[in-house]
Amino acid sequence: MEMEAERNLQQEKRKQEKEYLHRMLIENEKNKARQREDDLKQKDEDARAQDEYARMLQKQEDDRNAEMKKRETRAQEFMNKMAGNVLEKMEQK
Repeated sequence: MEMEAERNLQQEKRKQEKEYLHRMLIENEKNKARQREDDLKQKDEDARAQDEYARMLQKQEDDRNAEMKKRETRAQEFMNKMAGNVLEKMEQK
């Protein structure tokens, strides 16, 4: 009778350990899935941030190019005006 009780106790203990391990495995799988999802979200956010940064850099480059073109145009207009003034003065003489 005492051996039967001991055997039942051991079986119950093994059963509880097995259930505990099973719960731990399930929880670990849930954690892994959650981590994979978080990793994907982070990659997506990183990609969006990189795209936004690239757009910002492109806008800066475009703005810089537009400003240089304006300066070149103003400089050309100034040179044309000065050349016109020189020609006008030469014609007056």
